[in-house]
Amino acid sequence: MSESRQTHVTLHDIDPQALEQLVQYAYTAEIVVGEGNVQTLLPAASLLQLNGVRDACCKFLLSQLDPSNCLGIRGFADTHSCSDLLKSAHKYVLQHFVEVSKTEEFMLLPLKQVRPSWQSAGLGAAKLFLLCL
Repeated sequence: MSESRQTHVTLHDIDPQALEQLVQYAYTAEIVVGEGNVQTLLPAASLLQLNGVRDACCKFLLSQLDPSNCLGIRGFADTHSCSDLLKSAHKYVLQHFVEVSKTEEFMLLPLKQVRPSWQSAGLGAAKLFLLCL
């Protein structure tokens, strides 16, 4: 790689605070994942192939699943190829579909994203219509 011969390397698309936390992690093997940093930390950890941090981020997001955020977490997991988190979030959506269908996150989804969820949940179009009233 040409970067190995350079004195400075520019890292694009990495949040500076996340990078700082990941450098600290490299020295200490400790990281604190929370609501304030998980959305920048997970992509940075994925890009730098720090699987321990990536797994910690996914574990944190899994612990935060609720009807109001499960669709967003599912989309975030899909974007960042977190397959276990994606499966868990999708399962959560199906198990709590009635509650999820009443959230703002659900109401903002395009129909093409809603259809697979309500079909997987075993709901017919009439039941879905009644849920959305």
